[in-house]
Amino acid sequence: MTLEEMREVVGNKIYLEYEVFKQTTLKKSVEEVYESSYQIDSYINLYEFLLEMCQEFEKEELIKILIIPNILGFLYDKWISFEDSSSEDLTNFINREIKNIRKINVLEVA
Repeated sequence: MTLEEMREVVGNKIYLEYEVFKQTTLKKSVEEVYESSYQIDSYINLYEFLLEMCQEFEKEELIKILIIPNILGFLYDKWISFEDSSSEDLTNFINREIKNIRKINVLEVA
């Protein structure tokens, strides 16, 4: 598989995860959706940032993103536990987490 094909696969994975989140959210009541507004905004931002960033990833990074189940949920959970969750820091947060993901030994995860 070429690098471009892998990037497309990762982009599709991220898109499908976002769509599952979106469809699940749309089944909630109006009040629940309102209460989830920060989570919704964060998922959108994570989705957009990660989709853009994956166009720069190399094969090893793409494989690691592929094997992490629900990467958006994984990053969101880490993001909300991050001390200063402002939108300015979201890009820095994603960059830090991608650096951590790069350190993953694929053989240990599989």
